[in-house]
Parts: sequence; structure tokens; C-alpha cells
Amino acid sequence: MYVDGRPFFFHACWHEADGNASELRRHRLNTVSVRLDHPLAVTASQAAAGAGLLVMPFALKPDIVLGNLDRIADLAANDWVLAWVVGDDLDASHVNAALAARDSVRAIDPQGRPTTLDAISSYRMFATMTDMWSMYAYPLVKPNRYPLNGSKPGGLCEYGRWLVDMRKLGYAGPESTATRRLFWTSTQAHVQNNYSLKFLGGPGRPSRFPDGDHLRLIAAHAISAGAQGLLWFRERMLQSSFHGADRYARVAVIGCELDVVGPLVAAAESTGARLATSDSTVWATPIHLANARLISLIDTGYFHHYQPDRAEVQDLRIVDSLGGNLYQIGYGLTPVQNGAISFFLSTWILETDDLSLVDELQARHDGVCDSMAAFAIEELAARIAKVEAVIWKYDPAELDSLAVARDHLMAAQACGSPVCAGLQAERGLAYLRQTQHRLWQTAWTPEILDLGIERRDFYVLADSIDVIRCLQSGECWSGELLCNGAFSSDTCWTGDLRLSDSIFRSPPAALRLLGVPPKRAGREDPSAVVYSTEPVEAETGQWWQLEGWIYIPEDLGSMTAGITVSLLGRDGAGALIFEASQDGFVDSTPDWVPVRLVRRLPTAGIASLQVRLALYGAGEAYCDDFSLRRLDAAPPAAAPGGPPESEPSRVEMPRFRAASPGVGGLTMHCHLPRPGMASLRIFDVRGRLVRSLLAQALAAGPHTMIWDGRDHEGRRMPSGLYLLRLDALGHSMRGKVVLITR
Repeated sequence: MYVDGRPFFFHACWHEADGNASELRRHRLNTVSVRLDHPLAVTASQAAAGAGLLVMPFALKPDIVLGNLDRIADLAANDWVLAWVVGDDLDASHVNAALAARDSVRAIDPQGRPTTLDAISSYRMFATMTDMWSMYAYPLVKPNRYPLNGSKPGGLCEYGRWLVDMRKLGYAGPESTATRRLFWTSTQAHVQNNYSLKFLGGPGRPSRFPDGDHLRLIAAHAISAGAQGLLWFRERMLQSSFHGADRYARVAVIGCELDVVGPLVAAAESTGARLATSDSTVWATPIHLANARLISLIDTGYFHHYQPDRAEVQDLRIVDSLGGNLYQIGYGLTPVQNGAISFFLSTWILETDDLSLVDELQARHDGVCDSMAAFAIEELAARIAKVEAVIWKYDPAELDSLAVARDHLMAAQACGSPVCAGLQAERGLAYLRQTQHRLWQTAWTPEILDLGIERRDFYVLADSIDVIRCLQSGECWSGELLCNGAFSSDTCWTGDLRLSDSIFRSPPAALRLLGVPPKRAGREDPSAVVYSTEPVEAETGQWWQLEGWIYIPEDLGSMTAGITVSLLGRDGAGALIFEASQDGFVDSTPDWVPVRLVRRLPTAGIASLQVRLALYGAGEAYCDDFSLRRLDAAPPAAAPGGPPESEPSRVEMPRFRAASPGVGGLTMHCHLPRPGMASLRIFDVRGRLVRSLLAQALAAGPHTMIWDGRDHEGRRMPSGLYLLRLDALGHSMRGKVVLITR
């Protein structure tokens, strides 16, 4: 692609109509895509052009093109339109509409700018339909696999291989003599909705994942596969409000690199072939120029699409060298000494004896080196802040690692040259990667894998490490999570597991059932999220009692939505022959509420029982402290004239209070309505355990506990706010106190 007569690599972002085009340009992007059907499409496009950006009007489907021909005519009158996207995620049903959209745009645009699209199936049918060809995949946190039957790849290496194959579909004729369409791709700067729904509470939620490192690797793989344009999805995911400041800064660093090498990439094309190197885990992909080779080097760690390690390559040698001088393009344009190349994650190498080309690249580099180093420092600072929030919460022992990263940041800020500053920032990022990878590896144990939890399900910076530790804490689900050991026999729970990291009833966590909304308008509500126990042996005529607690924070908004708690009886063959549940749905609760079912098994042939929790509709519900036990006789609640068998039993709550402020120490009081176990723990405002003051059986009645203001090692704690948690008789109570030390 050429713009103003010069080779042009477009480095783009999906632009929000209410986004900040000036910030996109400051972050070294040169193009934006704007949704054609948005009411502010023309206004947003004009604002982007005013900020110095080119515009690619983007139609999600061809029908949108055909319904907005007047708007296309308005946009086509401007020189700042780069190309037209006439369809996204197309399949065979869109072929005729795509052809009509393409022809309509060509007829309207007086400058004949290129059309493009991408598809989710029937790739060959679409690949040569428009002037440019695009395919995309989002490979992060997915198992390494090359796609079959039209699916998308998982893992970065398979992503790179797949892009090579997709690019070749755009050839018109045999590969050696083909007319080659410019190939570009949308690139991942976000987590997909299945991940966001599962762990972040809804679609498109802010996520600490991915890091700038992931974006760096995705861009390197895409360009080495032959892409001559990148479109980051999407502007929102680069904002600080989405934990995206480090990602945004890395996009800017990539943009600086493309200001240097982009014209070379745009003027030639990578074939995707690999050069031999002294390290087989490094991919070396050449782009052949008239008088040089531009070589992309990528460290291909097997788990880089989950959590990269330090990813430092030292003294690499390119075996298939042509014998020209080697120059490394990074924070400087540096001659390679003795053929030995060192780098983190990825880098560019120029092989040439053409000194005029070296001078040309040096001039381009001089124009961006200050910005490149400044954005590297910005990325490191944002990454430290992002990681620190998680380490404070889950792994305070790693705070020393953050201190080392901060030392690198201060050293980078104090450097007198951009080359020094950029390299120092890269070392700090490498140290953070190493720390994060260590935490990620620690979280993955054989016990986790034995439970069938896939690696893609968790990421150390997605607020899920506490969930992993909950899973590690028991030999089966029931022992530590939901029933707290109260089942009559060892049994496990199966089903669609979600754990809460915030709404606790009893430690270590409550169970979270999450029902997701329909994916497409008009589709029926999804099936219930069901969580059930393995069968427990039972016999006809026995009395059984099921108790537990449920909490639904928000009304699910439908008469057919809610949670049901059921007791299922099955025969020896596993067939369902008996079912009991509470009447109707529970669709919202102000707080944790009890549920209780007492039943005599009346049906002949019952051999086992199961407990089933089912959530219908889109929303969330929490469950905890469930127990199922066989009773020796009919309980009083089931006697004639007593309350209904399914009525929740009345529970008298413990009482708890603490004096505040306390000088030199604190006095706390609790009252238990009956004997039972109790624990009292004191936390600082960051959630770190300071002191476990009580963990024992207490008699019914009043009790007084005194905290002397010291932690578990006898150190006096500073003045400030502290958090209290009393767990007693199946209830959790919290409080806040102020400690004043003399």
C-alpha cells in the first residue's frame, strides 16, 4: 500500500465514537476504523482526520453498507479515507450482499480506494473478493492448537502459522506468480467475552490481562506472517479505566518501531519462511528487500500466550546469514558485534551492506527514539502499578520483586540518553515478567490439573489467584468449598463452577453460579447453570434434611428466573424417580438467607440422593454452607401441626461489637446464642492478616476478647484503621476499629 507515493504500513485501532483521537495519534497510531452505522460516524471521522489520522469506515455486515450509501458518499469526498471495510465475520450467507456492497462502494468512491473484509467461514470464497484481504484470531489464554474445520488457533506460534495460511488464500494464481492482495489483521488487546463473563462478571469488563508483552508478541507474529497492517481491538481496552495503560504504552512503542521499519515491511512481503538460528526456540523470519533483508526475531516460549517468562535471548546467531552487516533495530540502531544478538521477547535485525539504507533508517530512528524510550518508561510504570495491586492482595512476599522493578524505573527515568532509558525500562519489564511467571507457575499444580481445570481458565493478574488457592485447599469440592464437611458421606460436587472473590459467608469462599445473557437478540434464554453432588446412598422410608444458604444480590428481572434448590432421588440404574424443592424461584435476597428441606423418601426403589442447585436466567447467585444428612427420626418440624417441611429453620444470630477508637489496644465483645466454634481475625486495610485472636469452641453467652495492638509476631502495629471478622455458628460478622498507639 502506498500513501502520498510512499510505502505505508497502517497501524490502526478500532476507534470509539466518543474516544480521543488525539491520544491515539500521540500513541503513534496512523489510522482508525470507525463504525459506519454509528450516528456520529462522520463527526468522529472528521475529528480523527483533524488529529492527523487516516480513517477506515467499518461496516459490521454488508447490509450496513447498502443502507448507508449517502454517508459513504459524504466520507468519500475526503482524502483521509484509507480503505473501506464492507463486512466483518462473514459466512456463505453473506456472499451476494458482500459483492453488492463492494460494487456500491467502488461506484461511489471517486478515488477508487481499496475495499476489504474478513470472514469466519468459506474463506476461499471471500479471500479474492475485495482489494485487500483480512483474517483475524485472538490466540491468548487458549490451548496451543492449529485450527481444524474452520475454527481459530490457540497459542502464538499456531497463530503465526495460521496467519501465513490465511494470507496465501488471497493470492490470485499460483504462489510463485500470483497477484498478492495486501493482507492485514485485527490484533488482540483484550480478553474475549467468554473469559470476561466467566471471571470478570460480564462482557467487555476491565481486565488486567493482557499485558503489553502479549501485544508485542502478537504484533511480531502477525508481521512476520506477512501482515502489512494491524488493527488493535479496541480503543477502550487501552484506557486506564480498563487497566490498559501499559498496553497503550506498548502500542506506542510498536508504533515507533513501525515508523522505522514499516515502510520496508509495506514495500515487500514476508513469506513466513524461517531461517535457521543457534536457538531453535527463536523464530527468524526474513522480509526480502532489493538490497537487504529485514529479519523478525521472536522468542517462542510455549506458555507465552498465558504468561511469558523473562524471555531473554542471549548471543543468538543466524545460521542462514547472507554475509552482510547486521544491525539491531531497537532503542538504537546498533551494529551487531561478532554476529551475536541479544534481546527480550522480540527484535528486528537489518542485514545489508547498503550504507545509504542504514543512514535512511538511522534518520527515521532519530525522529522517534525519544518518544520510544518515554513510552517504554510509561509502560513500566503502568505495569508496576497494575501488578502491585494484585501482589498486595495475594502475594505480599513478592513486594521485594516490585522494589527491584521500581529501581529499574528510577534508573530509566534518570538516564541521560533515550537508548539507555529504553534498555533500562526493558530490563524492568523483564523482571516483572519473571515475577509474574513465577506466580503463575506456583498457582498451577497437579491437583488443579487433576480437577480438569484448563490452563486458559485462570491468569494471575485477573484476580483469580485466590480462586486457585481455594481449589488447592481440599481433596474434593465439598470438603472446603460448599458444604464445609457436613455431608453424611464423602461426596463431590460437579457442574459449572464459579467462585466468588468478594462475597464471603464462610471461608474460604462461597460458590458463585453465573447465568450469562443470550449471545444474539431473539435467542432463547440459556439453559440453567446446574451444580449437583455425586450420588449419596439412600433407602426408601429414610428421613433426610438438606440445609444451606443462598444470596442473590440483584433481582434477576424475570418471573422465570431465579435459583432452585432440589433434592433428587434415583433408582439403582440412575433414573430420577423423586424430586423435592422449595416452592418457586428465589429471584433476589437482601442478604444471605437460609433454605431447608426435610423429606421422608416415599418412593419404592430409591437407591441414592443428589442435591442440585440450578440458576435460571441471566445473573448471579451465591451459595454456601450446604449440608445433607440422614435423620434417625422425623424432626419436630415435620410433626403434625409443625411448620412445613421445606420452611427454613429460624436462626438466632450471634452478636458482635468492638470499642473504637482504642488506645494501646482494643476490647471486643460477642454473644453466642448457643455453644459452638468461633474465630476472630484482625486485618489491616489492605486485607493482610495481622492477628488471629481467637479460634476455639465457646460456650453460649457473652465473651470478651482483648487485642493488645500487636501482630502475630509480637510487633506493635501502627495507629490506623483495622478490619475485624468474627466467624461463629455458621455466620460471618465484620467490623472496623481505629487503633491509637501512644
